[in-house]
Amino acid sequence: MHDLNFIPWRENNQRYKNISQLKRPIGLLLLIAITFGLIHTWLNHLCNQRLQKNNQIQRSLQSFSLQEDRYQQLLQQCVQLQQSLHQLLQYRFERYQLTVLLNSIFLKWPPSVTLKKLAQQPGVITLEIIVPTQTSVNDWIAQLRQLPSIKNVHTTIITAASNTTVMLITLTPGNCDNDLSI
Repeated sequence: MHDLNFIPWRENNQRYKNISQLKRPIGLLLLIAITFGLIHTWLNHLCNQRLQKNNQIQRSLQSFSLQEDRYQQLLQQCVQLQQSLHQLLQYRFERYQLTVLLNSIFLKWPPSVTLKKLAQQPGVITLEIIVPTQTSVNDWIAQLRQLPSIKNVHTTIITAASNTTVMLITLTPGNCDNDLSI
């Protein structure tokens, strides 16, 4: 009989088994590396998308902030214009009140009275007049007290001489809407 030498064949078979046993862990490691690489790429893609959205939101917020600042400026200008308009209307109303008041006063003005000084302060009109006698002006002052455009009439005698009297009349404007004496 022949003796067969199986040692080289066994060694080759053993090497093949060792290599095949190494192929599985290497393949598994390679599969794990590819999986982690794909997961990394996918997460990187998601991060880039999120970053783009965040940048877009940031730009939108900056744009909104600029628009809000512009809106605040326009609102402030609007408030200033409203204040100016209110002040203008207040001046017009005061002018109208003063016109009605002065028309009411001078329509009933006695011929013997001379106006020395007319002064206006906020809410008060002061007349300094020269009259021959105080009694000649009492009817006129009573008529002034009856006018709805005058709230309050206060008289003060500054100087009284034998032939003339200097009087100070302080008038407070009242409601001008019902005054029909113009």
